[in-house]
Amino acid sequence: MMMATTMEDRKDQMVFWIVVFALFLLTRIPAMASYLSIDNVNLAFSLEKFDPRIHQPQPPGYPFFVFFARMVNIIFRDAGRTFFVISLLVSAASLSAAYALAGRMFSRWAGAAATLLLLVNPVFWHSSLDGPLRPNLALFSLLTAYCCWRCWNGEKSFAFRGALALGVGSGFRPDLLAFLLPLWFLSSWAGTKSWRSVLQASVLLVAVICVWAGALLIAMGVVENFRTVMLGYAVEQS
Repeated sequence: MMMATTMEDRKDQMVFWIVVFALFLLTRIPAMASYLSIDNVNLAFSLEKFDPRIHQPQPPGYPFFVFFARMVNIIFRDAGRTFFVISLLVSAASLSAAYALAGRMFSRWAGAAATLLLLVNPVFWHSSLDGPLRPNLALFSLLTAYCCWRCWNGEKSFAFRGALALGVGSGFRPDLLAFLLPLWFLSSWAGTKSWRSVLQASVLLVAVICVWAGALLIAMGVVENFRTVMLGYAVEQS
């Protein structure tokens, strides 16, 4: 557990985060791509018309990401600047989530080490430069893991928070469901020891999934289109 912070601890943390975010900006902004890759072109088209059938964006569609990007794009009115800002925001939030998770599991020093290691991780670095979508894998994986850890250690309300994190995250990256659903389910049972609580949290998870799945159904017109596109994507990619 993370211990209560003193005034000196807060000053140390402030200095640490100033250094981290300075390094983060220095290693990202100068190296950001000045063009859109093929996938990001599809994402840019989805800001105008959302329809995964014509790869706006490419399947599986990422409905919550598109919604979030459209909100940001209201401010910037330019896909390139919008994606640049989203990538920075999500990547920075991932660093904070890594600190929270490692700090909760071990200590503040472990949290600081995890943050710095993630900052210079080549895959994370390249993903944050390449586009705005993949950093969401890091953010929502860490948020879900954080909730799972706290639930596993007896904080029962985090079964529901984990369901919310996983449900929302899957609306950004649907493949997170395949990776993290077993972890969430096991930690929810271990932490609550109650099938009723697990069922209630599962209802919340399904409800959030239904929101983004419903958005996909509406965009694709009919269930058959949805089934064809999603099955084709799963077969091709998996």
